[in-house]
Amino acid sequence: MTDQIEIIKKIHNSPFRFVIVSSGGGTNAISNILKVPGASQSVLEAHVPYAKESIDHYLLKEPDHYCSLDTTLSIAAKAYSAAKKIDQSSHPGIFT
Repeated sequence: MTDQIEIIKKIHNSPFRFVIVSSGGGTNAISNILKVPGASQSVLEAHVPYAKESIDHYLLKEPDHYCSLDTTLSIAAKAYSAAKKIDQSSHPGIFT
């Protein structure tokens, strides 16, 4: 966990600000990122669309498959777009 904390500190100290969206087992990432001091410098907002209906609502459509690369990319694109709208002066980034 120490290595993760150091990486998260670097993210918080970077010029990048982002919206994080996660579902399933990845939701722990949100907690890990937010509990490291400085999160408000990088995290604009976080979402956990978990149920199928919630993912449909988030994407404004029902995806062909919920656990697929296409759905993941659609969610990432929407998060990136949201980050750009929330803070137009920052450098929204996508961390993979």
